Amino acid sequence: MSGALSAMIAAAFSGGGGGGGYTVVQTFTATSTWTCPTGVTEVEYLVVAGGGGGGVDYGTSGLGGGGGAGGFRTGTGLPVTSGTSYTITVGAGGASRSTNGTNNGNDSVFSTVTSTAGGGGGYYGANAPSGGSGGGADGPYTVGSGNTPATSPSQGNNGGAAYWTGGGASAAGGGGGAGASGGAASPSTGGNGGTGLASSISGSSVTYAGGGGGSSYSTRGSGGTGGGGASGNPGNGAVSGTANTGGGGGGAYANNPSPNNSTGAGGSGIVILKYTVPSQTVFTFKGTTTWKCPTGVTSVDYLVVAGGGGGNGYYAGGGGAGGLRTGAGFSVTAGTDYTITVGGGGGFNTNGFNSAFGPITSLGGGFGAHGGGNFGGSAASSGGSGGGGGSTSAFTAAGTGNPSASGTASSISGTTLTVGGTVTNTFLVGMILSGTGVTAGTTITALGTETGGAGTYTVSASQTVSSTTITGALSGTGISARQGYDGGSSAGSSGAPNYGSGGGGGSGGAGANGGTVGGNGGAATASSITGSSVYYAGGGGGAIANGSGYSMAIVTGKQIGRAHV
Repeated sequence: MSGALSAMIAAAFSGGGGGGGYTVVQTFTATSTWTCPTGVTEVEYLVVAGGGGGGVDYGTSGLGGGGGAGGFRTGTGLPVTSGTSYTITVGAGGASRSTNGTNNGNDSVFSTVTSTAGGGGGYYGANAPSGGSGGGADGPYTVGSGNTPATSPSQGNNGGAAYWTGGGASAAGGGGGAGASGGAASPSTGGNGGTGLASSISGSSVTYAGGGGGSSYSTRGSGGTGGGGASGNPGNGAVSGTANTGGGGGGAYANNPSPNNSTGAGGSGIVILKYTVPSQTVFTFKGTTTWKCPTGVTSVDYLVVAGGGGGNGYYAGGGGAGGLRTGAGFSVTAGTDYTITVGGGGGFNTNGFNSAFGPITSLGGGFGAHGGGNFGGSAASSGGSGGGGGSTSAFTAAGTGNPSASGTASSISGTTLTVGGTVTNTFLVGMILSGTGVTAGTTITALGTETGGAGTYTVSASQTVSSTTITGALSGTGISARQGYDGGSSAGSSGAPNYGSGGGGGSGGAGANGGTVGGNGGAATASSITGSSVYYAGGGGGAIANGSGYSMAIVTGKQIGRAHV
């Protein structure tokens, strides 16, 4: 598998849920996939589309209407099917522009629920676009209609009308919001964006889908509550809608100097699901999302697997598997939002991408070496597991798996590790630290200001260590266990006439060396976190060339993952 769906994180939790199960809230701020857990038959939902961008005319009016908010739809009791993977589309906001016109937002979709993109702000020469909420008008043109196409309850409202005299007293209308139509402009003031609507599905009241303000030669139109952006006016640039609210962007005042004469972009949408699961439920996450720890949940079991490294061409080494990290009893805090990142598989000559559950990160697999020949060449890359070496003399070395990290000017004060100086590779939660004066067995227990590079981290033992080189390695058990192995090297010309490249490392063993045949990929690791034994994170096989010619093999890495909450 490759791309965003090549990783999964599954989760099953422990705590005092009792017979009623746990209420789970999942927030999606980008397009992803949700796999319905066992025992779940219906969900509560909030689906907000991307807001429309503001409008602008650089000729006759010099103004632009506010962008309409993205459609706002919410409800309970939506039927879902356990084990089914649902594509969740989170619509982008309409882009900012610096030429005449406007940009609509984009739809957001979950299952049978589609929230329609916000209409862009109007501009001189065209009626304002319709959408989830409609754009505000400019000049003598009509407003954009909201709730288009019609839904019940309504997903939005109309934009506001412009005030038009054909001269400097003109002003543009505000974009519609989920809770109210956009404001009509007056002789000296742009129309305000329509107000949005509040939802408490996330556990606290948040307002979404406010319209963007219309621009004016005098007083700017304000953005509607719920992420709408204010318009431009003399001396002020238009404001973009707030990300993940579906707010409309502000209309531009064209006579400002660049870049303050550009329109405000629409805010991106959001999808939130809320549902009840039995205790000891296993979740599978196939895309990046946010998981709110349910009340009563105190610890999780997890399996986190990163994206596998890509293969390569011309006597190529196999791609290394994505790093695999698994454990039990990891402490979590009820009500906390944990970001789940699902790393895609690497393409040609590219490492896989990291996967993470909260602070626990698995590194993407290293790509296999490009053998060289008439096409240059490249060395195998390190990663969760390392890529295999190529079969020509310059690139026979394998990539390193489970790489250690170091900082040449690092220190510890109390339980705070400060990594500095020249930093090599990525510091990870669970790494065991070593260096002059470092207490034996000290581990990184939490991220501070950094997520892998120079900065601060929390460590397990209070101590004072002056500036020195400190190294971190996954070399123990549990959260400190290694995540992968090295790739296999190549015998180079000594394997002639069969030039075999090395296999990519796997999570369960190193890739085999190449020789007269290509090396096999390293072994995978079995996990039963889902209730059945499944193998994950095996390395890719190395290519082989024969005689004076060559065979080109591109072995795309794979990775799959899961978490246990």
